Amino acid sequence: MHFENELKAIWLKPKFAKNTQYVFTLNLIKDSNALQSLLNDEGIKEQIQEWRDLNLIDETFSKDTFIDDEKYQFLPFDTKHFSNETKYTLLRSFTNLESMLNGELIKADNFQALNSIKDKYADKIDLIYIDPPYNTGNDGFIYNDKFNHSSWLTMMHNRLELAKEFLNNRGSIFISIDDNEQAHLKILCDEVFEEENFRNEIVWHYGTYVGQTSKNFPRKHDNIMFYSKNGQSIFFMQRDNLLENDANYKRWKKYFNENNQIVGNNYPKDDSKFDGYVNRFINENGREPIDEKDILLDIDGKLMDTV
Repeated sequence: MHFENELKAIWLKPKFAKNTQYVFTLNLIKDSNALQSLLNDEGIKEQIQEWRDLNLIDETFSKDTFIDDEKYQFLPFDTKHFSNETKYTLLRSFTNLESMLNGELIKADNFQALNSIKDKYADKIDLIYIDPPYNTGNDGFIYNDKFNHSSWLTMMHNRLELAKEFLNNRGSIFISIDDNEQAHLKILCDEVFEEENFRNEIVWHYGTYVGQTSKNFPRKHDNIMFYSKNGQSIFFMQRDNLLENDANYKRWKKYFNENNQIVGNNYPKDDSKFDGYVNRFINENGREPIDEKDILLDIDGKLMDTV
């Protein structure tokens, strides 16, 4: 037991950040000396190439004039590309650096990362969403096969206990999971967040079948467990059932005819998400859709038809 406590103490010992970088958009850099340092640094070549790779700039881009071009005011400068001298010149240009930061990206074991920022964010977070390993055997989660559920639950328990400390009194947590660990996760969350703070189990379904269909029912959904820290949780229903706000309608709007239908050969052929509608038509009719009489997608009232 003493040895286990020593290991735990080592694991919980505060860790040091190996590397810290910052990203600022052009519109936030007001200091002319800091801006010139960025433009004169050799790292600007790497930065411009990154912008090209991300399709943030086009063929009209010019290093000599872009700082005055309105369409480039939100280009991100990443300090990883620049020398330390330029990096610290930029950081010193902000009178209150902490107030300029509106997000943090941490690459680390999540338990260690949470421990590192706990003092800063304890009781301050409105919402947490996590997508942990589903423990399917294919997600890189390493465990002893004889104790796979218990190892997974131990890993989750440690991190959920930490996450709870971050939530404010109106905060909520959403945890994505599938049927491999859904039942175990529900029991664990009832313990960590208390059963009365269970709000809902959200079921979201795939657009296509997953898994074997000849010997059992196909898997068509995953789950999101929804818990709050207490009964004062924030919840705003976003779905208003208005057609113009439907994500799929906006995605395929240009293909709909005046009857709010997608018909014939006029459909998004390069969009894999639409394949289910095409395959349904082929399965039902034994042929490819041809003309306007062939209805692939119809809208029922204000809700999208689904497959």
